[in-house]
Amino acid sequence: MAHQPPRTVRDIPCVDRALLCSLPLIFRYSEYPEFPGIWGTASAISYNGQSLFLTARHVLKNVDDKFAISVATGFGRPPVASEIESASYRTADDPEFDDVADVAILQPAAAPQFQEGSSCAYDLLDGDVVDLRTTTNGSLLAVRGYPRDDPRNAVDLESRRINFLGHAALGRYRGPSELFFGCHKMEVDTAEVGGPQGFSGSPVFGAFFSDGVWSTGFAGIALRGGPTLLHFLDVKALIIFLREKLGPSPARQNLDK
Repeated sequence: MAHQPPRTVRDIPCVDRALLCSLPLIFRYSEYPEFPGIWGTASAISYNGQSLFLTARHVLKNVDDKFAISVATGFGRPPVASEIESASYRTADDPEFDDVADVAILQPAAAPQFQEGSSCAYDLLDGDVVDLRTTTNGSLLAVRGYPRDDPRNAVDLESRRINFLGHAALGRYRGPSELFFGCHKMEVDTAEVGGPQGFSGSPVFGAFFSDGVWSTGFAGIALRGGPTLLHFLDVKALIIFLREKLGPSPARQNLDK
């Protein structure tokens, strides 16, 4: 029987499960804590046994110590959220490298409570990652984020509820970015959810079919883009940053080069 190309992420169960590490960011301003806002996406990862969240640094551009940040990790009643204690940033030595530094590590105040079937942390050391240096143009990729311009992903102040819409989509690898250092391109349609606003920080995974079996690997996090193209930061830059901030690990040394 001929292999049928997948139409949605759900057609590839291993990718669908891995994308549960995509979680929404919640912001509360100290003067109006009863009016939370949602903006951007966090990628939940495990590094050396510690659960953390990655996002794009520009998502936190206007956030100061008057804001409380949390990441939703459970969507039942009541919902579950992980409060963020601190954020670490990467600094570019040269403006040319601003995009490779557009990343933040969010440290939770306590171990996050992930819920089977709705959230998880992807292990960047024991799980598979994609070496984009050997990825061919047109290879299948998947992304999942929380689109800001879709009304189904919003705060309902009247009912005092936050409605979350995690949108997953399949796309194709289109090579290194010519505009943003350290980034790669993914051709993907986000028009049905109002465009890419809110996808910053979203995890990108590769999807590979071989000998009748699908496999996946973490490829990076989305930074910016338009309705049909996303630029995402290479996973090797993320691992190097984690090593700089949190200490070395014996795994993934080959991605330094």
